[in-house]
Amino acid sequence: MKHLALLASLVALLSTGVSASFAAPSDDVALSRENALVRAIERASPAVVNINSTRIRRQRVVDFWNWFEPRTRTRERRYQSLGSGAIFNAGEGYVLTNQHVVQNADEIEVRLQDGREFQAEVVGADRFSDLAVLRIDGEDLPQVELGRSDDLRIGEWAIAIGNPFGQLVRDRKPTVTVGVISATDRAVTVGERTYSNLIQTDASVNPGNSGGPLVNAAGQVIGVNTFIFTESGGSHGVNFAIGIGTAQKIMAQLIVNGRVIEPWTGMQYADRDDEEPGVVVTYVQPDGPADKAGLRADDMIADIDGQKVYSARDTRAVIRLVPHGNALRVSYVRGSRTRDAKLVADTSPELYSFYGAYVRDASEPAGAAVERVQRRTVFDHVLQPDDIIYRIANVRIGEAADLQAIANQIDPGKNIRLYFYRHGQAHYYDFSI
Repeated sequence: MKHLALLASLVALLSTGVSASFAAPSDDVALSRENALVRAIERASPAVVNINSTRIRRQRVVDFWNWFEPRTRTRERRYQSLGSGAIFNAGEGYVLTNQHVVQNADEIEVRLQDGREFQAEVVGADRFSDLAVLRIDGEDLPQVELGRSDDLRIGEWAIAIGNPFGQLVRDRKPTVTVGVISATDRAVTVGERTYSNLIQTDASVNPGNSGGPLVNAAGQVIGVNTFIFTESGGSHGVNFAIGIGTAQKIMAQLIVNGRVIEPWTGMQYADRDDEEPGVVVTYVQPDGPADKAGLRADDMIADIDGQKVYSARDTRAVIRLVPHGNALRVSYVRGSRTRDAKLVADTSPELYSFYGAYVRDASEPAGAAVERVQRRTVFDHVLQPDDIIYRIANVRIGEAADLQAIANQIDPGKNIRLYFYRHGQAHYYDFSI
């Protein structure tokens, strides 16, 4: 009976005054719901967009319904991919996203949270950094505020905003996930791309988030969500974003030039064969910036402007962001002695040098046309003026600048096959550096 009386008393207590204290949240609790993260999301999300890229492939097919008069028709197939982006300049309608989101797209549709849809054009795209700038034509567009990525602290809030579902959900509101900054200055190679100065976060991200912003607790964009580490296709809590500091340097060139114009150093380099960090200089062009700085072939570069370099791709990622005319502080090893050099990044000459073969763009057929060959170099007595280099190993050469990028990926001592046309006839030559 005592237990029943106690239970009755508790029921009576909970049904009177005490229950009133839980019936509605207090003013303090209500205010606490509008915390810094909520405000940051509300500030940034209106300018986050869904990007629907369509690649169209047309194929001529023959109908044999009438064997005596077969007819041809064009069959069209449309391949769609989804991604995200952020409007960072409302006045010009500029949208920042990943290059792989719009790669080879024939049509690009940008959808805003407010329901508006726009056809977008590519202002510029850079495959190496995996960034692209699009443009839409609209009025009263929202825009994000760009923050900084060079002063991030491990453990501070990180908010990923994007559209992983695309058109699967009816409303246009982006998906938001929250985590922390797990690491900074990550360098990761994925396929043919090497990413440097990456931000790592545990905010849950999925493929449709690619190109969407990573935001800090102030609602400012600090990165571009680019890829995830996954073995199943889903999020494992390891997300990598391109720092907005790096992205801004790429964006500026894409808007002005439509592409990234890399500075000229007058040297070529490759990964070390002893698997140690750094790169080995394989060629120094006479009177070029590297030659003037005192660098020589076989020097081992370990550090550029205070950033350690681990591979040829990593080195290129650092160098290509340096404005033309700026000086690079290069730390290198020659013999057993560590030295420093001041290398002034210059504008590339009209001709590119590929281990002493000076080449220019060729149109018919596409490739790199040889202008002249420097004596006592790799291709002396091999290549002749007007030869057209169209392939290196299994990499197709579309323009002369492609050779400059490939040169920095060739391992010393490894035999490489070069394919070229001479008077319309195909030839090849095996070489090593």
